[in-house]
Amino acid sequence: MRDILLEYESPILNDILFLSNYMMTTFNSKTTPLMKMLTGMELLLEKLDEWQSYASKKLNSCHDEINTLKQLIIRYRKIQILSWRNLLNHRKVAMIREDY
Repeated sequence: MRDILLEYESPILNDILFLSNYMMTTFNSKTTPLMKMLTGMELLLEKLDEWQSYASKKLNSCHDEINTLKQLIIRYRKIQILSWRNLLNHRKVAMIREDY
């Protein structure tokens, strides 16, 4: 992978390659916390958006991949929000029961 990183002169593209390689080699879906994976995906999305603004729209476009990544992040954020809501409701009920 190091050889590939040295091929490109674009710092943004090097960041994208480094980050994606890091995530693929160190993140394990069974042991890595979801928030860590989500943060990595959001960083990757930022770099891809930045690359997209510089890249030729026809030749080097990542538009489809960016949209897929955005949809995945949005889905995980919705799950996170719903989980917090359920957790807080559960805690509220437990506290009410303790008071009685």
